[in-house]
Amino acid sequence: MRRLLVSMTATVVLSATLFGVASAAPAFRFPVRHFAGGVCEGQGDGGYLTAAFASDSLHGLHVTISAWLDPADPATDPPTAFADGTDLTVIEGQGEVTFNATVPVVGPDGTSLGDGTLSATLAYSGDRIVSPPQPGNGDPRFISRSVDQPLAGTGTFEWNGGSLTVTCTGDLLDVYMIQTNPGPRS
Repeated sequence: MRRLLVSMTATVVLSATLFGVASAAPAFRFPVRHFAGGVCEGQGDGGYLTAAFASDSLHGLHVTISAWLDPADPATDPPTAFADGTDLTVIEGQGEVTFNATVPVVGPDGTSLGDGTLSATLAYSGDRIVSPPQPGNGDPRFISRSVDQPLAGTGTFEWNGGSLTVTCTGDLLDVYMIQTNPGPRS
């Protein structure tokens, strides 16, 4: 009798567990977010440069550059040259990432200075940083994980009127996200 009772209890518990699993919606995997980008900033030979550039699978391409030729002071003076655009080429090679952009450049008064080019080569710098899965809370649950490769190198911005080369840092990043039990519970 005891065996029969244990067997029936196990069957009921197993059936309830299987029914719960079968009725749950499958996990949903979001597309991998891929990011490659960097920042070049500092005093170069003849002036100061700040440039930010990125290729992001979520937000697209973007380049913003500000340059001050000596004796201009970045803290108080407007940039000698400013560029903002989306014409960025990213080449992910073996152990390095190359960024090239051609962007329209304007002077401090808004007049066109023609096109300028930004070229930056950033090598892998240190070990990849792999974050462990970060469990979300609530129902449904979002679980994310990322892999980040730090980058370092130099970048040069050339335009009609100047050229500056400074150090750069950046990241090559992939973010993975899963949503468990995405559907409404019945």
